[in-house]
Amino acid sequence: MNRIFFFFFIFLPFTLFSYEIMPVDSVKAGMKGYGISVFGENKLDTFDVEILGVLEKVGPDRKVIIARLSGAGLEKTGIISGMSGSPIFINGKIIGAAAYAWPFSIEPITGITPIDEIIATKIDSTKEVGGESEIKIRGEGKISPYSGVTLTRIRTPLVVSGFDDWLMKDIDNFFGERGFSIVLGGGVSGERDAKDSLFIGSGVIAQLVGGDVLIGAIGTVTYIEGDDVFAFGHPLFFSGKTSIPMTTAYVYAIMPSQYNSFKIASGGKEVGSVLQDRRSAVYGVIGKKAHTIPLSVTVIKEKESKTFHFDIIDHKELTPFFSGITFSNAILTQGRLYGNLTLSLEIHLKLEKYGDVKLKNFFSGEKALVLSLNNINDILGWILNDRFERIKIKEISITTHVTEEVKTAVIETVKPGSFTVGRGGKIDLTVFLREMKGKVIKEKFTVRVPETYTDSTVRIAIVGANGLKSLELERASNIFMAEREGQIIELLRLAPRNNVLYCLLLSPKRGMIVKGYELGSLPSSMLHLMEDSQGFGEGRFTKGGIVARMEKQCDFLVSGSSIIGLKIID
Repeated sequence: MNRIFFFFFIFLPFTLFSYEIMPVDSVKAGMKGYGISVFGENKLDTFDVEILGVLEKVGPDRKVIIARLSGAGLEKTGIISGMSGSPIFINGKIIGAAAYAWPFSIEPITGITPIDEIIATKIDSTKEVGGESEIKIRGEGKISPYSGVTLTRIRTPLVVSGFDDWLMKDIDNFFGERGFSIVLGGGVSGERDAKDSLFIGSGVIAQLVGGDVLIGAIGTVTYIEGDDVFAFGHPLFFSGKTSIPMTTAYVYAIMPSQYNSFKIASGGKEVGSVLQDRRSAVYGVIGKKAHTIPLSVTVIKEKESKTFHFDIIDHKELTPFFSGITFSNAILTQGRLYGNLTLSLEIHLKLEKYGDVKLKNFFSGEKALVLSLNNINDILGWILNDRFERIKIKEISITTHVTEEVKTAVIETVKPGSFTVGRGGKIDLTVFLREMKGKVIKEKFTVRVPETYTDSTVRIAIVGANGLKSLELERASNIFMAEREGQIIELLRLAPRNNVLYCLLLSPKRGMIVKGYELGSLPSSMLHLMEDSQGFGEGRFTKGGIVARMEKQCDFLVSGSSIIGLKIID
């Protein structure tokens, strides 16, 4: 390959040139050209390209150019993860981007996404977006998921830095099946490349998590026109409209591998935002600020406190995962994974419509960290996937107190002051709990029976969080499922907490739930009238109701349950 071209472009900005485009219909087998990419020391290099043909109808309105690559060590490494988006030229005209390959191929043969399809990804990107799309790429990004050995997108390196080794497996499991290869990254050390900007053939990162850690997808810039940037030649998640920080990348070298050669790289300067994640390419704009969710995690252990700061993309599926994994990482920098561990959790959400939402929970035992991670994932997943409205999260703050001991107690028995009580009367209850080491704890409740209570007996349940969930689900199926706009926030605020002792006054009378509102202890005449509406899906009956609910917050995790019955006297 003539290296005069290579050095000419090294010293002149690629963004100054307007390249002619060769449409896919003009590409013929036997044509020869070159491609551009960065393979080491953050410098551009070229490789040779020989066109083998054009595959028609590989998808709806899709074509893929097939080419054999050579030079720049590709005969040894094969197609390299991180090459996705590398521009391909024939007769000085750009024809597309290297984007696909065959698994376990013994030659560097690639599938090229035509340039006209790539540029078509610049659809209407003027509307504000964030969290509106879902991950749609499953498996390994196969063009045809029904074939055995088939053309797949070049695996995208996901540079990860700042995470504990234990969490790397979780990240690999989550992204590996989505066509990504996890690559350990880090900050740029030594002398940086003079050109801290994007240019055709340079590395580019779609930054999923920033701040005190980094998770970013590495690709190659295919084409730049003004501030418009086209890269990768295939989707990241096929999210459609999106908003992801776009940064430069520093490529150190290529790691040759029989399984999957990849670029060793790290993140650079944020220069813009990815606005479209489409079938044929990723499209971004230089100078545009991406919408992200700031997340802070404060870990308090004994007398020490440390706060970590992160920026996470706004996405229905990714935001919960990244929030949980960064929280766990912050904990692991200050403590351990297994063994005796207790975490008290305070989650403060700032929502665009609902303002400040503060939630608490408590976890203790060998799986305390895993359970707290799952709790964070669930809360954010419920909010972002609410089926009635798009709830926008402006900010997330998590504070946790960590102690390396187990704090749990089991409800053993409940003793009432009397086994009879009058309507409108009060009764004292003493709850006996036993800690893991055998110490007995006493808690007291005073329960008042409403004057309007009509039954001759009453049941009182003393339960922990799991006991409360079981009782609620026995009363009505899907009782924790939102049925109207705004109810998800109400359900989260009332969600059972593990360190709370609950005292419930139960009624055997049936009620009804209509659009998330519970109508308790309905008279028989009303229930009969409502039976018809239930058949039309307008409500569902409950098996009894909760007349009163009292809570006592404890400094230990509460488990177990006890139910007593009292006689009502007039």
